[in-house]
Amino acid sequence: MQNIESIETKEGTGPTFLDGLKILLLDDERNNLGWRIVSKSLLGEKEFDALLKETSVEGAKSICDIIEVKYHREIKEILCFLAAVQKGKKIDKEKLDILFSKTGIDPHEITKDDLQQDINSTPWRMGNPAIRKIPIRATTIQSSKGLDAEYVFITHFDDRFLIKDDNKISDQEICNFLVALTRAKKKVFLISSDKAKEPTFLTWIARDRIEERSLSASSPA
Repeated sequence: MQNIESIETKEGTGPTFLDGLKILLLDDERNNLGWRIVSKSLLGEKEFDALLKETSVEGAKSICDIIEVKYHREIKEILCFLAAVQKGKKIDKEKLDILFSKTGIDPHEITKDDLQQDINSTPWRMGNPAIRKIPIRATTIQSSKGLDAEYVFITHFDDRFLIKDDNKISDQEICNFLVALTRAKKKVFLISSDKAKEPTFLTWIARDRIEERSLSASSPA
């Protein structure tokens, strides 16, 4: 099968700078988790540890309220660029170069991958011509970092596959969940095979954002 990508799971691999920016862009510009992720990329280790200590006490201010002004301005500027990209607005090359540099995106690598997929495509295959050219990429959560799509399907969305210890969810498992969830631009489909237990991570999502459906054995695929 084409377009299958997989890499070995690497413990300790967390969300990227771009993942943090997406949380701020798509959820809330004051989202503390988003600011924590982007701050880790901007600050040195000692600065970041000091910031976490300052925000871990009861009644502490949000990271976006106490981080240095220069970093706050930098993130706001990048978010403006990303918002323009999201809305399909035209951005001059200089601003795009800044965006690519800050987020670690290599436009040449993206172009090369797109060209490779185009070359490897086989238009003479049988199938519905209206849908056969829609690109579909299957990958692990870890290798999905940096990717995005209009619609994303997360299969095996059950605790037994996502959480090792029911009594303690690790930071890495939370990071994996966030990475998977933030790949989608429009909608993400969470597919569970366990009808007896609701996935723990599903309870972390606001109910007004969830549209539940169940498929019977006779339902069409």
